[in-house]
Amino acid sequence: MPEFPAPPDRFNQLLMQMSELHRRKRSDYTGTTGDILHNYRQSSALAGISLEQGMFARLCEKVVRISSVLSKDGQTEVTDEKLDDTLLDLAIISLLMIIGRGERTANGNEGTASLADASCGSQQCGDCRCAGANADSGARITFGVA
Repeated sequence: MPEFPAPPDRFNQLLMQMSELHRRKRSDYTGTTGDILHNYRQSSALAGISLEQGMFARLCEKVVRISSVLSKDGQTEVTDEKLDDTLLDLAIISLLMIIGRGERTANGNEGTASLADASCGSQQCGDCRCAGANADSGARITFGVA
């Protein structure tokens, strides 16, 4: 296995920043349950969708926000959530989804999930269009970036 030089300091700083952000948000979202995916499990159950579908919807929401902010040259109305914060959220949710998928694999439910499996199930959800929620049509997701 080839060895690579240590990541630049900025990369490590961002990893630490992401870890701290997740620690703070986890306290707000999961309370004292000790379950790192508690809020995703609860919201997915309330919506009647799988954990992966719920997490994918959150990833989609973040990507749509990024697209929207970029289309406005980085200008935001919400001043306490910058674009970098949304990008960190996207990274955190991605890591949490890996954890959730690992649980599924450990429980013997391994399989390859397609975008169709992870679509929201509607034909349109805001700016993110989950065209076709079945594997036959193949979900296509388009975003409003020009």
